[in-house]
Amino acid sequence: ALAPAIDAHYYPVEILEDLFESLPSADVRITAYNQSARQVSVDGEANTAALAYEFIDKIKKNPELRTFQFDIAAPRILANSHAQFRVEGKPK
Repeated sequence: ALAPAIDAHYYPVEILEDLFESLPSADVRITAYNQSARQVSVDGEANTAALAYEFIDKIKKNPELRTFQFDIAAPRILANSHAQFRVEGKPK
């Protein structure tokens, strides 16, 4: 129950750093980040849907984020052909 308070793997700044390190290129941007004791959610936009999926793949392979189970819904394609996505992670 105390893990989010005493384990650095749950610190918001550490999670954000790990997420930014997982970005496949500058063509993927994080636009919103929310965290509670039970969930991490990341909204973003990528120049293509393939880049959005590459980002989630890199998140899942990042050893620093192994304390979470991440899922992504199908990205929404915008009028400019960019892909808007939401990634949600829950502690394992």
